[in-house]
Amino acid sequence: ALKSLLRMDAAWHDGKDAGELSSRLLSDLQQMKGVLGPRSAQTIAIIFIVVGGLGVSFEASWELTLVTLGIIPLIVLPVAITSKYVARISDKARGAADAANSLASSSVSAIRTVRAFSLESRINARFHSLLQIP
Repeated sequence: ALKSLLRMDAAWHDGKDAGELSSRLLSDLQQMKGVLGPRSAQTIAIIFIVVGGLGVSFEASWELTLVTLGIIPLIVLPVAITSKYVARISDKARGAADAANSLASSSVSAIRTVRAFSLESRINARFHSLLQIP
């Protein structure tokens, strides 16, 4: 999207609000960040499965409940590790998106300078490199 904006004629940008264009780019980035959402949903699903398993165990027998309770630490540990990993990746993704949005906003607002020095490909490359999560 940024590549397309940078290639537009400078006169085209005269009729557009830089804030609106920046907002549209940010919206696209928000949609891309939505990819991380399924991991959070998996964590919630695992919690419900554990609670449901305990309910079934109590209903069936106390022995089965003890077995289930013995297994819970084996379930909780990976969930905790995954949650920390997702939080760390989400923070990195948010930082990458903020940096890319800042570059896009400043590039669009200074489009005449960008076009005058033929910086479109450099800015586009920098934009995509900022979106890479380290």
